[in-house]
Order: sequence, then C-alpha cells, then structure tokens
Amino acid sequence: MDFFGDQLVCHLTEGMSADRPASLYPRHFGVTFRAETDFEALHACAVLRRSRSIREVSTRFEGLVEEHHTFVLLDPSGNLLEFKHYRDPRMMY
Repeated sequence: MDFFGDQLVCHLTEGMSADRPASLYPRHFGVTFRAETDFEALHACAVLRRSRSIREVSTRFEGLVEEHHTFVLLDPSGNLLEFKHYRDPRMMY
C-alpha cells in the first residue's frame, strides 16, 4: 500500500505462535523509503539505540534494476520489521 508516499508491506498469517522462527516470509512488516537519506537516518537511529537487529544492512540484487539496501529489526513483541531503499524508484511498487 502507498503510505504517505512510501511503500508499506504487511503480511497476515493465521495461527502462528509466539515461538515462531525469525523468518521474514511470510511474517514481516516492511517500509520502503523513497529517500536514501531517510533510510540511512533510521538505520543510524537504530544503531545508536542498539535496536535488536535480525539482519544488518546489506545490498540485495546488486547490479540489477531491483538493487536495494535493506535491514531487519526485531520489535519488543517479536515482530520482524524490514526497511529498504531501492536505487531505482520505479522498483518501489
């Protein structure tokens, strides 16, 4: 969904327990930033606050049109939060 100009990703899964494994799919909440500076600012804030990270910043699909930076945090309730920024803004949706 379009969330104030940024992409918002939500997955609904039924019957998952609190003991579920820390796997992104199909259970994560995701935000894709249009501005790389916003992505970097959030990551810097997460590092400063020592937020629990499941996946450090990495580049996926390097050299392809789908190339993007991503990192994943774990919130206090055990939910996986993925944040990303695509080099090519056409890939956001």
